Amino acid sequence: MKQILSVLFVAIAPFSAAAEDGAWVVKDEAKSKVAAFLKTSPIAAEMRREKEPNKPVRLLKQRAPGLVMSDDLVACLHLTNPDNEITLDSGGGFDIDIHQVKFPGGDWDVHLRIREMQVIDELDSKFVLVLDKMLIGTLRFDDDPKMRKALKLLTKACF
Repeated sequence: MKQILSVLFVAIAPFSAAAEDGAWVVKDEAKSKVAAFLKTSPIAAEMRREKEPNKPVRLLKQRAPGLVMSDDLVACLHLTNPDNEITLDSGGGFDIDIHQVKFPGGDWDVHLRIREMQVIDELDSKFVLVLDKMLIGTLRFDDDPKMRKALKLLTKACF
């Protein structure tokens, strides 16, 4: 456990200045790859079949705007980890599992739980997608700044 913690904090240190509140935008050089993935990928086809909305995903304590669009998130996870098996399960949101992601100190499974949550803002009620849980190996991230940094590392091919 200590080894996972120290390796992850060393790996995400370059992103520590990336505490922006705005939405992440896919880099120009990755846009065509994201579009191709969303057109041809079985995972994207499954998301459409399950009627998963392409909504902004935000962190639990983050207010609007969302951090990243859900379709872009899935595409960028794949583009950053193209040799890893990625599975998607849906129901009240969706779970993303990436098997054996390479980190500087070893390979670990990654699990992301994105749930749909009703938010009431003044008199307006709407459903949003929230990154609820992140597991890397046996390490659980439940604090927004650490989840943001780890997510940035997992999607570095696009952002």
